[in-house]
Amino acid sequence: MSLRKKTLGSHRYVVLVSLLAITIIGIADYSTGVEINIAIFYLLPISFITWFTGRREGIFLSCLAATIWLATDVFLLENHFSHAFIPFWNAIMRGGVFIIVVLLLSRLKIALIHEKESSELKSNMLSLVSHLNLAMTSTLNPQTVGQSLLETIELLFPGCATTIGLLNRETGDLEPLAACNLDDQEWPAALFKSPLVQKILETAAPVAVRNIQTDPRTQSVGFFLRNGSVSFFGLPLIAGGDALGILCLYTRDEHQFTNEEMAFFNTLAGQTVIALQNARLFEEVRDGHAQLRDLSRQLLDVQESDRRHMARELHDEIGQILTGLQLTLEMAGRLPLQETSIRLDKAQSLVRDLITRVRGLSLDLRPLMLDDLGLLPTLLWHIERYTSNTGVAVKFNHSGLEGKRFAPQLETSAYRIVQEALTNIARHTEVKQAMVHASCITDTLILEVQDEGAGFDVETAVRTGKANGLTGMRERTMLLGGKLTIDSTPGAGTCVIAELPLGDLRGNIAEQWAR
Repeated sequence: MSLRKKTLGSHRYVVLVSLLAITIIGIADYSTGVEINIAIFYLLPISFITWFTGRREGIFLSCLAATIWLATDVFLLENHFSHAFIPFWNAIMRGGVFIIVVLLLSRLKIALIHEKESSELKSNMLSLVSHLNLAMTSTLNPQTVGQSLLETIELLFPGCATTIGLLNRETGDLEPLAACNLDDQEWPAALFKSPLVQKILETAAPVAVRNIQTDPRTQSVGFFLRNGSVSFFGLPLIAGGDALGILCLYTRDEHQFTNEEMAFFNTLAGQTVIALQNARLFEEVRDGHAQLRDLSRQLLDVQESDRRHMARELHDEIGQILTGLQLTLEMAGRLPLQETSIRLDKAQSLVRDLITRVRGLSLDLRPLMLDDLGLLPTLLWHIERYTSNTGVAVKFNHSGLEGKRFAPQLETSAYRIVQEALTNIARHTEVKQAMVHASCITDTLILEVQDEGAGFDVETAVRTGKANGLTGMRERTMLLGGKLTIDSTPGAGTCVIAELPLGDLRGNIAEQWAR
């Protein structure tokens, strides 16, 4: 308020000084008569008041100066003119010249002010770009990047409302990233469905609206009225020719966005896109490391589980058989000859049982027929053995596999995927039937294992770490460049589909993993 009073006071002071100067010049002009003409000095106070006060005051003083000059001519020179209208004509011409000078000075002042403001704006913009660049290079968090951009824009447009939305890669929907001076719960639904936003995403071009409250393309006008939003500027965030998201700005007062401001927003958007891409890549790398750690932990768990199972089998089954065999042989040497043959028969029975158990362990680890005969005979054998051991009848359909051999890593991975899927059915469901379908179509091997059991929530199982088998199947499929689909709903059964390409196998890595 004090600054405004000072400004008004200074304007009044300039007006008073200019009026006083005009009066003095008029008196001097009248006093000197026709001998000395000082009328040109009228331009000094006129220029002074125009420059320091404004065009309106300059025009007023021009008219006043022309009137005083006219009065001087009438009083001093009325008898020297051939026509009585000549002094009035001269006054009109002089007043016109004064007004032209006022208009030229005011235009010059406006141009200089505009140039100064433009220079200050560019300087501020460069400073803000540098500030934003520093803020974005210090973080790899997308929310922090977005908030830094909005805070930078608010420095240029204090009190404005700003939003950033990013496109979901899978659904294609806009998802909120950050907002400033808006209600966090209300703005995504109110703004992201706007035809203006959709147009920006479709055309990948910025859109500026002088008054969004009256624009016919605007929806949710009540939202803008409640938030006091008037002018709108929307800018797509482009990465590699594709829309990554959208930046929206809403000003509190009606504003015409200039080319310099639009170019400034484009610069900020370019920096933001780079920072968001870096943040997204960092998140992907971090998630990849986390998945790798989880996979390594799961592999260790699987190895320990297999070792525990092997140790239990060796101790409980094979160890007992060997102990019994040892006792039988020791007792055979102490018994009479006629009872020795009975003990030897028992020892032979124990040896046969031992051979069967060892062979079973070997088959569980890796069936040799997979290397010798191929995938189809091994699957047929495994399904028959699986039904015999678990009581779950498996309907096996196959096409395009007869007489074919595939790369060793592909055959091993395909066998392990079917084995793990059937093991999960026997372990986690109470069904008595399952279905396995294997087919070779052009350059893809498709495996499908389905049951009508209780089903489960796949995302929850993976997130809680209760899906080691599923993780193993997914990793085997990914290493072969394939695709694994797990379709399961609680109460509706489970279907596992693995699509394995016959070409582009990942060499030693896939082979080491498969084996």
